[in-house]
Amino acid sequence: MIVMLLALISFPIFTRLFSVEEYGLMSLVLKTVSVFIVFAKMGVQNSVMRFYQEYAVRRDRSALRTYYSTLYFAVFAFAAAATLIFDLLVWSAPVSFLSPLLRQLLLLGSGLIFIRGIYSVLLGFWRIEERTLLFNVVDAANKLGVIVIICLLAFTWERSVRAFLGGSLLVESVSVVIASALLWSQGLIAPTACEPSFFRKAIAYGAPLILYELFGVVLGSADRFLVQFYLGARQLGYYSAAYNISSSLQDSIVSPLNLALFPIYMRLWVTKGKGETQAFISTIFNHFALASIGIIAFVTLTSKDAVVLLATEKFQKAQSLVPLLVAALLLAASHFFIDPGLLIFRKTGVMARIAIYSTVVNIGLNVLLLPKLGLMGAGLATLLTYLFMTLLTLHASFSLLPIPLQLDRMAKYAVAAAIVVFALHGLHLGHPLAGLLVKGGLCAIGYLALALLFDRKFRVFVVSSLSLRFHSTAIAGMGSEGESI
Repeated sequence: MIVMLLALISFPIFTRLFSVEEYGLMSLVLKTVSVFIVFAKMGVQNSVMRFYQEYAVRRDRSALRTYYSTLYFAVFAFAAAATLIFDLLVWSAPVSFLSPLLRQLLLLGSGLIFIRGIYSVLLGFWRIEERTLLFNVVDAANKLGVIVIICLLAFTWERSVRAFLGGSLLVESVSVVIASALLWSQGLIAPTACEPSFFRKAIAYGAPLILYELFGVVLGSADRFLVQFYLGARQLGYYSAAYNISSSLQDSIVSPLNLALFPIYMRLWVTKGKGETQAFISTIFNHFALASIGIIAFVTLTSKDAVVLLATEKFQKAQSLVPLLVAALLLAASHFFIDPGLLIFRKTGVMARIAIYSTVVNIGLNVLLLPKLGLMGAGLATLLTYLFMTLLTLHASFSLLPIPLQLDRMAKYAVAAAIVVFALHGLHLGHPLAGLLVKGGLCAIGYLALALLFDRKFRVFVVSSLSLRFHSTAIAGMGSEGESI
């Protein structure tokens, strides 16, 4: 929640610091760099998740040192190589392809390839250890530091994309150095502890996921280049603003899932078996559907107010895109619940093929729809692509590890959301803050009330949760009284 709040704080700051065109250019640079960050990681962050339990169960510190050292120094080498290759490509690109300004920004941003490659593995270590407090403190401090330093550079040096990239690079570099020093001081990483056989095993597992991640990044980036090509920098600025608002909302759900879900179901798979793993994922998936459908209803009613409030009226044209993009990104987030079969059974090649097919579909849809529908074409292409990708993944993964989908309950949530949107869509308030708070509040209350009314299992879950909490609080109170006596 802190990270989401920081994203909501940074967004209106940056949209006010930079013009629409600069905001679009900043997004273009970050998306270009993100493609090479995939090669910097080389799938190692996925091996962090997959192989930890195999080394942890040995209760041998030397085995853990091998695990940490091999993966850390592997990604260090890959990240350095990816950064060097990127810089050489940018330097050698013809002037007709890259303007002097864009070349300069890409070279500055290339440092993020190295830093974010290593950072992904460091976060992966904390995530698989379920050290959620450390993970969140570092992540929140990193994002807060980026906001502060960028603002400081913008007001004391220059208000430009260079200030944004320079501030990001400075703060993220400090985070990586501190986290690496912490691992070193604990004796968990040392070059001599690297094990070639484990390195080959880790790369064999992660390599197909490089394609999966690469095409996933291209899938999330190609629309930026195509919007720039077909519609120009200003329209790209609108699209980037809508996408960033949508991804902030997505992160409010994805961040805790990304931190907790994979380590938990891997532990369940190893210690409890198939049945409990399936039951756990099914239950959490239903909660995810409840939250996601409510968020889509909320955004449908408040997107105009949110865009004006967060990004000022100069970005108002982005408001119609937000509901489409939020729905698309929440579909993408559903992969946490439908990927387990492919990950557990190491069918990473299947995941890579699905990502490739989806990227081709996305590019084709954008080429078809952008000239005819403008920005709405890009939003619709994103939604249809993630729907296509979800259906393919569901078919492939559920053949290995079927997860019971509670579709009847999800249908009830969709009906509840539709009723609330229909009832409140005509409500107009003068000020965007009032509209966001009043319509958003009424939407949340109405949606939850109808979900409780329509879904008996949800009612039982809420009542039992409240009863359990009350019972635990009462016991804690009695214990406190006993200690006082």
